[in-house]
Amino acid sequence: MDIGPGISHKTKIVELYATGHDFMDIKRRTRHSSESISRYIKDFARVMVLKERGHSPREIRIITEHSDRLVGEYLELYERLNTEENKEVLDQLRSMYHEKKNFRRGQRVEEARADVEGG
Repeated sequence: MDIGPGISHKTKIVELYATGHDFMDIKRRTRHSSESISRYIKDFARVMVLKERGHSPREIRIITEHSDRLVGEYLELYERLNTEENKEVLDQLRSMYHEKKNFRRGQRVEEARADVEGG
Protein backbone atom coordinates (compact mmCIF):
# COMPACT_ATOMS: atom_id res chain seq x y z
CA MET A 1 0.00 0.00 0.00
CA ASP A 2 1.32 3.45 -0.95
CA ILE A 3 1.14 5.80 2.03
CA GLY A 4 2.58 8.75 0.14
CA PRO A 5 5.81 10.63 0.68
CA GLY A 6 7.39 10.86 4.12
CA ILE A 7 8.02 14.01 6.04
CA SER A 8 10.30 16.62 4.55
CA HIS A 9 13.97 16.96 5.37
CA LYS A 10 13.14 20.37 6.86
CA THR A 11 10.79 18.86 9.43
CA LYS A 12 13.30 16.10 10.25
CA ILE A 13 16.01 18.70 10.81
CA VAL A 14 13.81 20.81 13.09
CA GLU A 15 12.86 17.70 15.05
CA LEU A 16 16.54 16.78 15.50
CA TYR A 17 17.20 20.26 16.84
CA ALA A 18 14.17 20.22 19.13
CA THR A 19 15.20 16.87 20.58
CA GLY A 20 18.61 18.10 21.65
CA HIS A 21 20.96 17.57 18.72
CA ASP A 22 23.44 20.37 18.15
CA PHE A 23 24.12 22.06 14.83
CA MET A 24 27.33 20.14 14.13
CA ASP A 25 25.57 16.81 14.68
CA ILE A 26 22.66 17.88 12.47
CA LYS A 27 25.08 19.08 9.77
CA ARG A 28 26.91 15.78 9.84
CA ARG A 29 23.73 13.68 9.80
CA THR A 30 21.89 15.64 7.12
CA ARG A 31 24.66 17.23 5.05
CA HIS A 32 22.90 20.60 5.21
CA SER A 33 24.63 23.92 5.81
CA SER A 34 24.37 25.78 9.10
CA GLU A 35 22.53 28.53 7.24
CA SER A 36 19.89 26.12 5.95
CA ILE A 37 19.47 24.48 9.34
CA SER A 38 19.08 27.87 11.00
CA ARG A 39 16.52 28.95 8.37
CA TYR A 40 14.43 25.79 8.88
CA ILE A 41 14.44 26.28 12.65
CA LYS A 42 13.45 29.95 12.36
CA ASP A 43 10.72 29.08 9.85
CA PHE A 44 9.35 26.48 12.26
CA ALA A 45 9.46 29.00 15.12
CA ARG A 46 7.51 31.47 13.02
CA VAL A 47 4.83 28.89 12.19
CA MET A 48 4.65 27.91 15.86
CA VAL A 49 4.22 31.49 17.08
CA LEU A 50 1.61 32.27 14.42
CA LYS A 51 -0.33 29.16 15.48
CA GLU A 52 -0.14 30.23 19.12
CA ARG A 53 -1.45 33.65 18.13
CA GLY A 54 -4.55 32.01 16.70
CA HIS A 55 -3.82 31.98 12.98
CA SER A 56 -5.35 29.23 10.90
CA PRO A 57 -3.16 26.93 8.80
CA ARG A 58 -4.34 28.80 5.70
CA GLU A 59 -3.38 32.15 7.18
CA ILE A 60 0.01 30.77 8.22
CA ARG A 61 0.56 29.51 4.67
CA ILE A 62 -0.25 32.94 3.24
CA ILE A 63 1.83 34.84 5.78
CA THR A 64 4.89 32.60 5.55
CA GLU A 65 4.55 31.70 1.86
CA HIS A 66 5.31 28.06 2.72
CA SER A 67 3.48 25.17 1.09
CA ASP A 68 0.38 23.61 2.64
CA ARG A 69 2.41 20.45 3.16
CA LEU A 70 5.26 22.14 5.03
CA VAL A 71 2.92 24.20 7.20
CA GLY A 72 0.98 21.03 8.00
CA GLU A 73 4.17 19.15 8.90
CA TYR A 74 5.39 21.98 11.11
CA LEU A 75 2.01 22.19 12.86
CA GLU A 76 2.00 18.42 13.45
CA LEU A 77 5.53 18.61 14.84
CA TYR A 78 4.50 21.48 17.10
CA GLU A 79 1.59 19.43 18.44
CA ARG A 80 3.95 16.53 19.23
CA LEU A 81 6.47 18.83 20.90
CA ASN A 82 3.95 20.93 22.82
CA THR A 83 4.40 19.12 26.13
CA GLU A 84 5.67 20.13 29.53
CA GLU A 85 8.93 18.24 29.01
CA ASN A 86 9.64 20.30 25.86
CA LYS A 87 8.69 23.65 27.41
CA GLU A 88 12.29 24.87 27.54
CA VAL A 89 13.05 24.15 23.87
CA LEU A 90 9.72 25.67 22.77
CA ASP A 91 10.49 28.80 24.81
CA GLN A 92 13.90 28.95 23.13
CA LEU A 93 12.26 28.63 19.71
CA ARG A 94 9.77 31.38 20.59
CA SER A 95 12.65 33.67 21.51
CA MET A 96 14.17 33.08 18.04
CA TYR A 97 11.07 34.45 16.40
CA HIS A 98 11.16 38.14 15.71
CA GLU A 99 7.91 39.43 14.31
CA LYS A 100 8.48 41.29 11.10
CA LYS A 101 6.52 44.38 10.24
CA ASN A 102 6.09 43.17 6.69
CA PHE A 103 5.21 39.63 5.76
CA ARG A 104 4.67 39.44 2.02
CA ARG A 105 5.30 42.24 -0.41
CA GLY A 106 4.55 44.83 2.26
CA GLN A 107 1.52 42.92 3.52
CA ARG A 108 0.67 43.01 7.21
CA VAL A 109 -1.07 40.24 9.13
CA GLU A 110 -4.39 42.08 9.09
CA GLU A 111 -4.24 42.34 5.30
CA ALA A 112 -3.34 38.66 5.00
CA ARG A 113 -6.35 37.83 7.18
CA ALA A 114 -8.56 39.99 4.96
CA ASP A 115 -7.26 38.09 1.92
CA VAL A 116 -8.15 34.79 3.59
CA GLU A 117 -11.57 35.92 4.76
CA GLY A 118 -12.34 37.57 1.45
CA GLY A 119 -11.36 34.79 -0.70
